[in-house]
Amino acid sequence: FMRGRVSYGMLRMIGVEDTVAKDVDDYIAIAIRLGREPEFRAQVRAKTAANRHKLYNDETCVRGFEKFLVEAVARARTGP
Repeated sequence: FMRGRVSYGMLRMIGVEDTVAKDVDDYIAIAIRLGREPEFRAQVRAKTAANRHKLYNDETCVRGFEKFLVEAVARARTGP
C-alpha cells in the first residue's frame, strides 16, 4: 500500500499520472501502450526528463522517501 502511494506521489510530481494503473488490467494496458505507441512513450520520457529535478531537489520528497525506507526496514527486522 505504502509503495503504491509513494510511487503515485512521485509520478504525480513529475506529471506522468497517465502511467498510474487503477488495477492489473489497466497496468497491462499502460505497458502495452508504452510498448506500442512511440509518441506516448516519448511524451512520458520527455515529461520525466523535464521534471526529474522535482524528485531529487525537493527536500520534502527526499525526506519522505527516506522516512518510508527507514520504517520499511524497521518493520522487516521486527515483523508486522
